[in-house]
Amino acid sequence: MPVYSVPLPESSVLKALEGANKVRIIGCGFCDNWSLAYNYNQPINEIKTEGDKTITVPYSLSLELNRWKKLLEEEGKSCEIEVTPQLCMYSEDPVILERSNLFKLSGKDFVERCKGSDAVLCFGCSAAFAGLMRRLGDDVMLIPGLKSVGALQIQTYMDESGRFIMMNNEGSTIIKNK
Repeated sequence: MPVYSVPLPESSVLKALEGANKVRIIGCGFCDNWSLAYNYNQPINEIKTEGDKTITVPYSLSLELNRWKKLLEEEGKSCEIEVTPQLCMYSEDPVILERSNLFKLSGKDFVERCKGSDAVLCFGCSAAFAGLMRRLGDDVMLIPGLKSVGALQIQTYMDESGRFIMMNNEGSTIIKNK
C-alpha cells in the first residue's frame, strides 16, 4: 500500500526557493508517482519499448517534475531533474546502500550533485525527505514538494492502447491520517 501524498501549495514552495539559483528536483518513482496520478487523474506509468526491452516510466511524476522545471526556469533558476525509485529507502545506512549497489542514490556522486545545488526540491514522502535530510545534512537547502497525508489502496488497469497503466480512482481508496 503506497504512502499517499498531496502537493504543497505552489506559492509556499516558490517562496522557500526564493534564494536559490540552482535547483535539483528529485522525485520518487513509486508512491509519489501513484499519489500524483490519483490527485491529477493521470496515467501512473507509460510503457515504452527500447530495442528488445520493455520499460515503464513514472508518467505522472515526470509531468509534475517537468512542470516544476519549466516554472523554476521561467523564474531564472537553473534546474536538473532526477527520478529515483524507492527514494524512501535512502534513509537506510549509506554503507549498506553502497555495498548493495541497488540504488543510484547510494553513491557519493549523488550527494555531490545535490551539494552542487543551492536547493533540492524533493517530490517524495516524509520518509524520502527524512532520508535525504540525513544524507545531505545542512550543506544544501532541502525543500519538500509534497506532504504525506495517509495511504492509498489502489486498483489499476491498462488503457485500451496498451501504452499506459491507469488508476481506477473510483475503486481506489485513500486512508488519511488524523
